[in-house]
Amino acid sequence: YGWVIAVVALGILLPMIGSVVAHFATSSRSRSSFGSGATAANGPTAVPQGGELRVGGNSEGRTVACNDGKLTLYGYNSDYLITGHCVSLTVGGYGNTVKMQSADNLESTGYNNTVIVNACNNGNLTLSSYGIKFNVTGHCASLAISSYDNNVVVDSVDTINVSGYDNAIT
Repeated sequence: YGWVIAVVALGILLPMIGSVVAHFATSSRSRSSFGSGATAANGPTAVPQGGELRVGGNSEGRTVACNDGKLTLYGYNSDYLITGHCVSLTVGGYGNTVKMQSADNLESTGYNNTVIVNACNNGNLTLSSYGIKFNVTGHCASLAISSYDNNVVVDSVDTINVSGYDNAIT
């Protein structure tokens, strides 16, 4: 019966060890791509041409080339400089500052974020959280706010739909 116990023990231990090794291998890969740390060491990040990318960090600065793709930002107290054109940008997290060149669709799901867009490209702006500051140049097709305490400055917009309170739109 000793060999049966050894086989059962190995049958239980080997999958557990494999799982732990796979977890740590995956975590270190994620940290090197998206984790916190000095961006001087990480350098700029790029969305694959027409692809999608999620980028986040905590209290850091990062430059991201959008390459006509879909970009999602998260984390807190970080500064993002987005170069190029984004088909869509979603800003989550809180306390982030985002400066970007242009976007077709821009959504903020985080709170207390500041977003500065140089060209709206007839895009759609959607704010579904609170305490967001948007400053957008160019013409936008629509602006939708479904929250409170937001401050939006936009050059021109075709339609505005607001549900919430204490929102300022200029």
